[in-house]
Amino acid sequence: MESIKFYEQLDTAKDFLLREMVNNVYRYYYRAANMKEVGYSHIVLSYVLASISCILNGKLDKAWKIISEIEYTGSTITKYKEIIRIMIEGVSEGKQVEINDFPFPLRRIIESSEEIMFLLKLFKGFKIK
Repeated sequence: MESIKFYEQLDTAKDFLLREMVNNVYRYYYRAANMKEVGYSHIVLSYVLASISCILNGKLDKAWKIISEIEYTGSTITKYKEIIRIMIEGVSEGKQVEINDFPFPLRRIIESSEEIMFLLKLFKGFKIK
């Protein structure tokens, strides 16, 4: 993700290369989530980041499939799934993803994750407030 932050600031940045970098984020985080050797919270966050990167690349069905693979239950997991659902619905309707699209409890989760906020900022027209 650090390389995306750097690349995005270059004047010569190309959209197709940025998309490929986001696709790599999906691959790496999805692999990490499937390792099951990292902590529970890291596994969940890996699934969330992999799902968001799929949404960024227009793979909405794949994004939902990935987030649905989380085997754990609980209120935080439910909230992460709701975040992904709202994003998929908005993008499939051609809407911009905005932080105000999410209810307050979901916004708190989003805003508390630097990684999620970074990926959301890659959506064209993303607005924080």
